[in-house]
Amino acid sequence: MYLKSFYRGLFVQFLVVSLWLVPTAVAQQQRERRVDVAEQSRQPAETPSNSDSQSLGELRSRIQEVLDRPELASALTGVKVASLDSGRVLFEHNADKLLRPASNMKLYTVAAALDRLGPDFQFKTSVYAGSRPDATGRIHGNLTIFGRGDPTFATRFNNGDYFKGIDALAQRIASAGVKHIDGDLVGDESFFDGPPFGDGWSWDDLTWYYGAEISALSVNDNSVDLVVKPGRTIGAPGVITTGPATSLVSIVNHTVTTAPSTRNDINVYRPLGENVIEVSGSVALESPGYNGSVAISHPALLFVSLLKAALIKRGVKVVGNLRIRDYRDRLVASGAKTTPQVEITSIDSPPFSLIAAQTLKPSQNLYTELILRALGKAAGSTPQRANK
Repeated sequence: MYLKSFYRGLFVQFLVVSLWLVPTAVAQQQRERRVDVAEQSRQPAETPSNSDSQSLGELRSRIQEVLDRPELASALTGVKVASLDSGRVLFEHNADKLLRPASNMKLYTVAAALDRLGPDFQFKTSVYAGSRPDATGRIHGNLTIFGRGDPTFATRFNNGDYFKGIDALAQRIASAGVKHIDGDLVGDESFFDGPPFGDGWSWDDLTWYYGAEISALSVNDNSVDLVVKPGRTIGAPGVITTGPATSLVSIVNHTVTTAPSTRNDINVYRPLGENVIEVSGSVALESPGYNGSVAISHPALLFVSLLKAALIKRGVKVVGNLRIRDYRDRLVASGAKTTPQVEITSIDSPPFSLIAAQTLKPSQNLYTELILRALGKAAGSTPQRANK
């Protein structure tokens, strides 16, 4: 019953609040079917109470009110609401038209995850080494951070703080007795197979946060916030910063400060597979400037970079380099002899019910892809947790 209530409430709310609009060119010429209250009453038998009838009438009225808005006059919309208990159609409008599902697909992905994984499911991130720290706190070899798709190392889940989630993991590592790491700090994103982009994504979206790479070890939505402010004088370059600040991202600044009366005109470009952000255009003196969120490449590397800084603050020394390991490395090494790994510590995400809310309401592409891939890993295994 929980899942039925979720489907019904979430699906209806989404239709009423945020109908997806598409150009009329994508719809095929089909018979338009209009169903009034009399026709709906001939659907499979269902005897509603007076209160249910009032609620159903209110639902139909609210949906129709949205559809009748002047701003939708030139748009093509499609709606179908059916009872999961009886199959009875409660409301439909252009239900036979072929429309692009787009972000409506997030509803099915999240609903499937609530059913398969459960609302209390938590993503687990583990920290592995060849052995536990010795009596002096030394790790003889690499320290590996193994991600399983947790999206919550992000400002959205940490009151706008870029570092809170990473700091919590660093504190667990330090509390496990680690004081010195002889080897590398490895970001292992090999839990998910396949390329780092969703099927069918548009290439010109990949510069921005909503086209961010998919990684089992994600951090801050796998993007950096880009801020462009005017320089001190007309003709001076703009001042560009990122949040969080990181040496992994290089900025090429081609901006210029213009007169206060001019309009800001900023262009941002990040070549695919690179962490070089080229910014050009103009920013007006005394203006608030420009803010955007730019996707980065190899986000697992940003994860371990931020983690290294957090470990150093806690007195943990990292001697080796930062590097990442993905599914291709795992496939290459599948037949090789490997050193058994010991879990030093781990950290769990908030419950999936919270993640679901933060996925659907802002229509977050990365989170949905992480959820979908976690579902794939859980298929045929224990649904309570996706294990390594």
